[in-house]
Amino acid sequence: MGVSTESTSFRSGHFDELRALAASQLQKADKSVIRSSWARLLWLVPQAHWQAAGPLPVLIEATDWALIESGLVQRAQLLQAILDDAYGAEELTQRGLLPQALVRGHPGYLRPARTSPPRPSARLRLLAFDLVRDPQGHWQVLGQQTQAPQGLGMLWRQRERSQVTLASTLADLGVRSPIEAIAVWMQGLRSAESAAAELAPRWVMLGGDTFEKNIIDDALAVQLGLIPARGDDLLIRQACLYLKSLGGLLPVHGLLASLADEQIDPLELRADCSLGVPGLLQALRAGHVTISNSPGTGFLESPALAGFMPGLSRALRGEELLLPDRASWWCGETAALDNAGSDLSQYSVIQSHPNRPAEVTDLAYTDSLTIWAQRLRENGEAYTLQQRLRPSLTPQWEHGELQLCPMTLRVFAVLGTDHRWCVVPGALARLSLPDGALGAELHAEAWVLGGSSAPPETRVKVTAPTPILARRAEDMFWLGRYLTRAELALRATTLAYKLIESPCVSPAQRAWLDSLLRLAALVPEDTPSALIGLHHLPEALAQDLQHARLNGIRFNLHAMAERVARLHAHLPQALQQGLEAARAQWSGSQGPWNASGPPIDKDRGATDRYILQIRAFFAEGAWHRADAALFGAGLLIERLSLWPRALADACACAALSESSTRQALDQLLEGATPHAGDTDEHQWLRMRLEFAPPGSWAQHLTALRQQIDTIEEYSAPGACLEGALEALAGGLRSCRASIDSPPPAALAQALRVLAESSRAAGAHLQARYFGDRAAST
Repeated sequence: MGVSTESTSFRSGHFDELRALAASQLQKADKSVIRSSWARLLWLVPQAHWQAAGPLPVLIEATDWALIESGLVQRAQLLQAILDDAYGAEELTQRGLLPQALVRGHPGYLRPARTSPPRPSARLRLLAFDLVRDPQGHWQVLGQQTQAPQGLGMLWRQRERSQVTLASTLADLGVRSPIEAIAVWMQGLRSAESAAAELAPRWVMLGGDTFEKNIIDDALAVQLGLIPARGDDLLIRQACLYLKSLGGLLPVHGLLASLADEQIDPLELRADCSLGVPGLLQALRAGHVTISNSPGTGFLESPALAGFMPGLSRALRGEELLLPDRASWWCGETAALDNAGSDLSQYSVIQSHPNRPAEVTDLAYTDSLTIWAQRLRENGEAYTLQQRLRPSLTPQWEHGELQLCPMTLRVFAVLGTDHRWCVVPGALARLSLPDGALGAELHAEAWVLGGSSAPPETRVKVTAPTPILARRAEDMFWLGRYLTRAELALRATTLAYKLIESPCVSPAQRAWLDSLLRLAALVPEDTPSALIGLHHLPEALAQDLQHARLNGIRFNLHAMAERVARLHAHLPQALQQGLEAARAQWSGSQGPWNASGPPIDKDRGATDRYILQIRAFFAEGAWHRADAALFGAGLLIERLSLWPRALADACACAALSESSTRQALDQLLEGATPHAGDTDEHQWLRMRLEFAPPGSWAQHLTALRQQIDTIEEYSAPGACLEGALEALAGGLRSCRASIDSPPPAALAQALRVLAESSRAAGAHLQARYFGDRAAST
């Protein structure tokens, strides 16, 4: 008998009553998935611990898991055989065991994916099955995912959290770890047959447009020895797949695809989708790359296939299914529709060729049964009837109460070495909350009992280094440049509001501020000087914040945000959250601004944190050396381009002779020399140009050389940047020589040459390391 829901609501303070319930009623609930195991969980795990860890885990006894394991291995082998036949001899359709309309008529069947000769061992390597237990205690299969099955990464992450908070409980209960099965899967991937295979084939995970759509997240992919990449990180040459890295083109032998099949090759499948790799199917047919799972498996996800699985199992394997499917009738067969009976209210109808997510209509709650009956008769091939099923219930603590929730499991099967299927011990449990509860559903972890009492491992040891992707390297480089531009704009804004229209500001300083605001793109280039004043500057800045003027504050901060978003998986979670909070606070700024203060005062703190967190992260050495060097090179090149121009404008306006201007420049240029007011103009310039205090330009040039030397260690042989660096050094020497040479215009010209040399060095670096990738401006 099931457990009555009326007796299962308790306040969180009544934990003793909760234990009593687990020891009595739930122990007798032989139709509940976890049976008496939940009582053991409540005794072993303090309430505060499992509440901190998330939803209550679902416990599955070893005997139940043995049936699930053997049944899913059998089903994976059967799906593999059906797939091989569909893209091979097609005997199943010729013998009438499988309707042609469910194979070639399904959009998930891809004719361009047919290989010659076929390589069946590479077609399926990861499967996800959705299971449910009916009120009689029998496990049934709801469906399977063969195109980029989702959830394995979530299962892994949940187990890692459980290992931190509930390590002793996992050991006491003897919970089996999924790590062994994952390791077997990875071994199977690395040993995959390929015409170009090496001793250690290189596998890449091709991700989707969002991280949530990936089979596993990028950080976990690196941990497993996979290289996370996007479509534009890969290219096809002579029917071979290559990865664009900082070290040049690297051959790729295997691809774990997180895209839908039709998105994987825009050249042959969907020209309007840019997520895949043009020409990938050509490389697959040539046998130069292995794709897991192979494109063209989508027809196996059709719910209509469930009605034919028993017959296919008997025909292909000579055995009955250990785990039956939910009762289903494909309406393309008149006999099957007649067998379903005339009372459609006991069924759900689902599309036979579903899009994701599939549209399901419960006919029990539909008033138009007559219309549906006619629709099924006229266009039966498009629909499948499935018998409604009441899932078994599992206890869950939600909103301060113990509630019984309907549950389904997602279980994963992986292909290991020697083409043997293995079921990952553990599952994701999807819990549907009762009516009236907040939220639609919960995701909990399912623990499989009967394992060793030793603490389970949660890591796969990978020794192969991960290459630096060209796309990621370029993002690092331009992140440093955009950050420097944003810093200059923020400091120039504050400085302008301190000095502009002040009675202490000389005409020379006013002219310099005019040019500084244009340099920082705080006002449009064509704005008349007469309009750059205290009453017009707020309006110009408000327009920049609202319309993102080219190279303005908003433009640079949004450009930084885009680069950070692409690097999302490689950044620590705390840094991601801090950056997102700063960006959200800044992005909400709206004008027009009040003239009583700086226009970004209310968001200056958040914006400063946004910038400082990025710089601190790279400065602390927590990043890969090449990534940090690329970021640093971009930052230094932009400084050596913008700052000399700001100083040149001060020289040209004859404003540098005033100590207040030098103090303002010290505030503007990071690494300011102390006590600028106590030094004359020439001493200040020498400290900035000749010596090597923190922030001097000579030090910047030395640091830039060091950063480029580090990048060279990870890059392919190519054109040397020594010429561009020497031009920078020559520009710096010219500036030094012009310090004492009148007129000031000579120094201004030398500073502008230095700035142009820095911009040229940036262009050379862009071409050297990123090839023909479009440079940001």
